[in-house]
Amino acid sequence: MVKGCCVHGCTANSMSNTDRNFYIIPKEAKRRDKWLRAINRAHVNKDGSVDRNRLWSPNSGHVYVCSAHFVSGKFMFIGIRIVLLIFH
Repeated sequence: MVKGCCVHGCTANSMSNTDRNFYIIPKEAKRRDKWLRAINRAHVNKDGSVDRNRLWSPNSGHVYVCSAHFVSGKFMFIGIRIVLLIFH
């Protein structure tokens, strides 16, 4: 399956950008909220209008962010937990 980056304006995918890693948006609520705030995409209503007062929330559980959007480009391991390094 080809993974595509969900960050607005980024066209990276795992087929064309083999030098990048693709990280799935976490399911755990607090971490997911941090990621979605960092991604900062506006919510699109069913009628196609944009609501800039609401954050986008993906409908799928298979949504990715490419390593270009992280300070170091990778996760950091701390003990048994994986910690995401800060977005650009």
